[in-house]
Amino acid sequence: MQKIFWLYILLILLGFVFLSLPEDEKRVIVINDYHGPSVMDIYGIASILVSWICMLITAIVRYRKIKNNLSKSWQIAYITGIMLGTAWIIISLSQNADKGWLPGGVIAVTGYLGLFFAVFRK
Repeated sequence: MQKIFWLYILLILLGFVFLSLPEDEKRVIVINDYHGPSVMDIYGIASILVSWICMLITAIVRYRKIKNNLSKSWQIAYITGIMLGTAWIIISLSQNADKGWLPGGVIAVTGYLGLFFAVFRK
């Protein structure tokens, strides 16, 4: 794996650390009764999103590496996982499911990691 990949992963993990820190219940944005980011959550979300967007841009620029490193069936499986996981997250958040977004997040992250491993492979 390329070193930049591990830097992106480190920043994403740092973002999750920020998200897991205790909150003071003061929300910057209210999504629903159960969800809404605090100031510390905003730092975590920003760290995750910036890293994820950089990885996504790299994947788009190097899309040929995905085609060369993954079979068509794996490409379809990863992209389907990303779409289903994202839909699961959106539906669970809109229905006020407290931790219902978690399985969708795992499914989507698995899809993204599969694609990103193909892109950042040396």
